[in-house]
Amino acid sequence: MHRFHFPCLAAICLSAVLPSSLHAGDPVLASRFFEITQTFDNALRSKKSQAELDLLCRQYRERLGKMESAAPLSPFMTAAFTREVRRVDEVNAEYLKDASRFARIRLVANWQDSITHKEAAQDFRTVLGVSPGSVDPEKRPELEADFYKTSHILPGQPFLVPLEKFMTSFSSVDGFKNVKARILVGMPGMPAKSFYYHSFDGDFSSHAGPFGVFKRMYVVTDEWDQVVAVQFTSESPKGVEQIKAGGIGIFNFVQFRRKGSSTAWVRFKTDLQSGTTRIATLMGDGSGLKEVNVLYLPAPVRSLIEHALGGG
Repeated sequence: MHRFHFPCLAAICLSAVLPSSLHAGDPVLASRFFEITQTFDNALRSKKSQAELDLLCRQYRERLGKMESAAPLSPFMTAAFTREVRRVDEVNAEYLKDASRFARIRLVANWQDSITHKEAAQDFRTVLGVSPGSVDPEKRPELEADFYKTSHILPGQPFLVPLEKFMTSFSSVDGFKNVKARILVGMPGMPAKSFYYHSFDGDFSSHAGPFGVFKRMYVVTDEWDQVVAVQFTSESPKGVEQIKAGGIGIFNFVQFRRKGSSTAWVRFKTDLQSGTTRIATLMGDGSGLKEVNVLYLPAPVRSLIEHALGGG
């Protein structure tokens, strides 16, 4: 897993991020550009004074300029560089007043290389309506102009809200502590080595929709514990008669769980709730319905998953 722990951007060797083979439309350029934005974001989190911020932003502008001039750019990357330079100016002027305005997702550099199990990836394609080979590898969604447009996990809970703030909306939760255990999400299609889930017990029925009594919640975060998705689990489901679609084996996309026998079955329903994708999955067998999971994916995260699934 890539980690960036440079104290300042002066520690970056430009030759390491600018291979000589770059050309317009080359997805390698988009990848290298994304890496340097992540390095900047990581360094930014430690800045406490305007002098430190001024130095960091000046160094970053210089590196952006060298990177931009090193190769001809596609229209997509020209626009990405323009937005990033504009953002640096805004960060320089406003970051110390309100850092939350500038929150961005934390991903490893090769996050889209997540198709490790073909059957599971195909299940995810089925529920999201994605075809392999349907994406342009250069046009990484996290570099799109509207990626950070207002989006919500749940009503009143914006994309990338800090985990601790997210949890204040749940009045009856067991097990939330300042020191938290988290587990890497390994589901094919989810950004590789980038997302983690945190497990909580409580009563979440009012948040999960009309599918039963939900006693377990899985909050999905990036490395910086910014919330990117949430799933609710019920072992006492009801009101699911309208869910008829089948043909998949994965019934829990956060924990990467597949039905365990040929007699078991999985059904699903995908819809939108105020712009957020809701995926309800049912698992049962000959003795009846056993479990329902309801996963909420804000638009940016769905776009990341679709990009990974559509890559091949």
